[in-house]
Amino acid sequence: MTVQAFAQETPERYTSIRIIPETNKVQSGQTIMMAVELTMADHCHVYWANPGDSGLPVDVRWSGVEGIDIKDIKWPIPDKIPMDFLANYGYHDRVTLLQPITFNDVNPDEKITLKASLSILVCKEICIPESEEIEVVLNDPSAPAHDNSEIIAQAEKHLPQDASEWNYSFQEKDGYLLMRFTLEEGLLGELANKDLEFFPLDWGIINHAANPQIFVEDDAIWVVHPRGDQSLDDKEKLPGLLAIKGQYNTEKAYETVLYKNNDMASNFVISTEGSAESGQNMAHHGRGIKPSAPSQTDQITFFSAVIFALLGGLVLNLMPCVFPVLSMKALSLVKISEKEASLARKHGLAYTAGILASFLVIAGALLMFKSAGLLVGWGFQLQNPLIVGALAYLLFLIGLNLMGYFDVSNRFGGIGQSLSQKAGVTGTFFTGVLAAIVATPCTAPFMAAAIGFALVQPAFVSLTVFMALGLGLALPYVFLCFVPAACKLLPRPGAWMDGFKQFLAFPMFASAIWLVWVLSAQKGSAGVLYILTGMLFIVFCIWIKKVPMRPILCPFRNLIFWFMVFMPFVCLLYVDKAPMESADMQTKYEFGEKWSKVALDEALLSDEPVFVEMTASWCITCKINHAVAINIETTKNLFSTKKIRYFIGDWTNYDGEITTYLESFGRNGVPIYVYYPAPDPQSGERSEPVLLPQILTPSLLQEALGSK
Repeated sequence: MTVQAFAQETPERYTSIRIIPETNKVQSGQTIMMAVELTMADHCHVYWANPGDSGLPVDVRWSGVEGIDIKDIKWPIPDKIPMDFLANYGYHDRVTLLQPITFNDVNPDEKITLKASLSILVCKEICIPESEEIEVVLNDPSAPAHDNSEIIAQAEKHLPQDASEWNYSFQEKDGYLLMRFTLEEGLLGELANKDLEFFPLDWGIINHAANPQIFVEDDAIWVVHPRGDQSLDDKEKLPGLLAIKGQYNTEKAYETVLYKNNDMASNFVISTEGSAESGQNMAHHGRGIKPSAPSQTDQITFFSAVIFALLGGLVLNLMPCVFPVLSMKALSLVKISEKEASLARKHGLAYTAGILASFLVIAGALLMFKSAGLLVGWGFQLQNPLIVGALAYLLFLIGLNLMGYFDVSNRFGGIGQSLSQKAGVTGTFFTGVLAAIVATPCTAPFMAAAIGFALVQPAFVSLTVFMALGLGLALPYVFLCFVPAACKLLPRPGAWMDGFKQFLAFPMFASAIWLVWVLSAQKGSAGVLYILTGMLFIVFCIWIKKVPMRPILCPFRNLIFWFMVFMPFVCLLYVDKAPMESADMQTKYEFGEKWSKVALDEALLSDEPVFVEMTASWCITCKINHAVAINIETTKNLFSTKKIRYFIGDWTNYDGEITTYLESFGRNGVPIYVYYPAPDPQSGERSEPVLLPQILTPSLLQEALGSK
């Protein structure tokens, strides 16, 4: 029988606690282990000794008896818990903390009552502080002896392994923490291809949300991690864990203490891309970065980056994700064509200003997150379900407006009678904003290298490249507005415009449907239900405003109207609270395998060629490429004949490993396609990976894979 002390659990509590002593009979000088077991409600977590960017560690304080010596808690191996652009360390479901207690002077025949006061911060969407006091009775003469050493032994299996015999050191350099672990040959071989990470025991030593780079030396492993906020000037040693990360949790960890050595990394150079290089013979396998990966950012200059960005912006006008907004502008171009030239120029400048302002905000956010050590890329805002849901609402509303279901003075995109008024120009500005927002899921030819270059340059250079990209997107409309002869190519206004205006609603509805589908990959069926319910409220809101009603009932109608206006926002909040569902977790690939750094590294150790596709549900270019060039019988037969391992990485939701993989090729968005040829039969070495164009055709893919 096990001696247990239980906390009083109420329906409001999110944790239940029990304390299990190693034995209920103690003597003077004896040290026993107290097991503090916490069981959490579904999807809740508590925190490790270092909670990370937020939270508080579990606190246990003992009282009630003099002459006892309380040792530090032995913490089980925590998991890293990503929280948007932050990261915490903690435990889900159930965790058992072990705490040694030494009884210096006790009478074996006298009952001992220990009191444990526990303070716990348990978090899900919100954090709830909980506390409890529990009594543990030992040496009760009326109770038989009980041995719980087996329970303690099971809990000890989850503790990190002691690695005090290792030789490990650290040094701060150029905003990075460089850590070197000297290992035995057998252990080095075991860890060389693992997904490693350092969990510091002290807060602020590293940027918790960032991912490290890993280098393997002849007798050591280097972990290079972006620094945190805490100064290391007075730190001579850093305790922590060298953790082996699994797909869903931490598989194993070694308890380490690193000692400062300011001379250990004299030959390390931290490049502007944030990667480390060394004069020594090292293999770099961290986060999917391959030493042979060709980076386009090293091959272009500032001038060529601006030209590439301008061309990429021009091509972006032809991408399917921008087409609905361009369709919406078609009617305003017809209207503008018969007005004076000065008015047309005003609309051209307003549209350009809307695009440039949006690109400036997006570029600023990207640079801010990058400078903070966070891994984000082009199109990152559509990884936020709130933004996806809000865009679905907006496009749905525009579609209803174009169909004539409701009228707001036709100010969407400068369409209608208010074209000659200030509101028309304002509408054109916001059409430019919308064009920029819906363009970000797409990556056109030329622009990938330009963006990759921009994000590793000083702010002025980066913003200039992004402004060139926005100017390229705005250029066709500006050309029509500033060149009257070009406007003559447009059809004359007439009755056909009403039918064409209604027809343009269908691309808007199609785009809204696509965004709801994207949301299903992020938030599952619950997210789809909430957003469709919000659309129902939108339609009901419009209907009740239009329906004839007696004057006496108008106040009641207005009350219902404003309630309906408010409800779609409530639905958005519920979308945000719905549990995140990873698209690649749901997908069962009939053709291809789920990408992970570990799986790719293992495949590259084989003799087979490897093909990697990085995609996202919100990337229309990705979906078209996949349907046209990859998921066809010709390509499937080619992959089967050549025995090509095919990996699919899904970036629909934020994934730091995929972001770093993209950056290793000088890219900051999807799609990208990488082909690793089979190793040379003589030398056994692979040639450099081949980076394919972002617009794929079957013949281009077959040529790249060596079938032509």
